[in-house]
Amino acid sequence: MPHPRSLLRNQSRDLHTITSKVPSIIGGALIFLTLVAVGTYIYISRAFVDVSSVRIAVGSPQNEIKILIFDFDEPSASVISIPPATQVSVARQLGEWKAGSVWELGEDEGDKGGILADTVMKSFGIPIEEWAGEGVLGYISPNILSRVRAAFGLYDASLGIRERLALGLISIRIRSGGVAHISLEEFAFMREETLKDGSEGYVVRGELPSKIVGIFADPRFVTDKNQPLKIKIIDGAQGHGLATVHTIQNVSEVLGAKVVSIEENNTEIQGCLIRGRSMLEYVSGIMGHLFRCNVELSNTVNDVDLEVHFGSDYIRKF
Repeated sequence: MPHPRSLLRNQSRDLHTITSKVPSIIGGALIFLTLVAVGTYIYISRAFVDVSSVRIAVGSPQNEIKILIFDFDEPSASVISIPPATQVSVARQLGEWKAGSVWELGEDEGDKGGILADTVMKSFGIPIEEWAGEGVLGYISPNILSRVRAAFGLYDASLGIRERLALGLISIRIRSGGVAHISLEEFAFMREETLKDGSEGYVVRGELPSKIVGIFADPRFVTDKNQPLKIKIIDGAQGHGLATVHTIQNVSEVLGAKVVSIEENNTEIQGCLIRGRSMLEYVSGIMGHLFRCNVELSNTVNDVDLEVHFGSDYIRKF
């Protein structure tokens, strides 16, 4: 039978061995957690790489449409409200409806917020990259729980989990008072009239006011000589795509470019193609994302900076 002192020495030696390993275990865990944190941050931060803002159309049943704009450079946010009783020309060739009905109409058509986003571009010329339900407005709430729900909550949106987390990081950096609220009904281009259904509401008459255009203008759509980038639109629908042409033109010019040529051409292109100069990767990418077009960079683009081609099948989008 081992002597008691021998047992005590063995227990002391074992305890020493365990305690000596604790710092290395803790150190390894800290290194692992640090690597995970850094990797996660890099993954999230690349969600909106090389863009200075994101514009989200926000909808809900029978309610006003909101446009949520995040400016990454400031950082700040703006919310533009479109009254629900505004008569708008709905995308997908669905006719004229009140703005407050567009979200539900998109659900009925199986396109959720896609119709909402394209309707805003068609009716107002406002560039929209993403769409979401009301839950996304939690990002601009002073309540931290609302911001968490915006990042992880269950609501319809075109935003993936990486984009949601990235917006969460950006929203934390927005200072108190860093959110501007604007209602379109305050501007003269929104006229109060009797709508087609006999009710009173708003009709868009004229162009967007400069205050609104300034929110969406992108300096990279202007040359170093302060001249707008020149865009040519090639209509492969042989003149049947006027709504598409007008939407592309209006959105492009709100961003800061200038449509200098519109051609009708019996193109073999299916869908939509953006062809831009090689040096205009950013601008071509933005246009491709806005209009859901393929992008091709080429030095053979002549006379203009960017070409937008679309085929006869594409006109159903607007």
